[in-house]
Amino acid sequence: MNFLQFTQAQWDRLAGNRLAYHNRMREPASTQLFQQSGLTLLDSRHTDPKALRALADGLPLDAEFRALAPEVLARMNLVYVCRKSAG
Repeated sequence: MNFLQFTQAQWDRLAGNRLAYHNRMREPASTQLFQQSGLTLLDSRHTDPKALRALADGLPLDAEFRALAPEVLARMNLVYVCRKSAG
């Protein structure tokens, strides 16, 4: 969860290389990519109770992430089950 504290510029300085890459995309953006790719989301599993506690305890967030609900931010290690959309 700590990576949500940093601006994109700060994060690029800390981990902006292929060896330390970490995807900061949150679940709504991932779901949108699946839909744009012609997939139907059948199921997903994702909320991390430890991450939810960190947010409840006041983990500071960069402005990019503040508008998202804690339940969305706490979704880590996403697992999706999809199928190709009909049509």
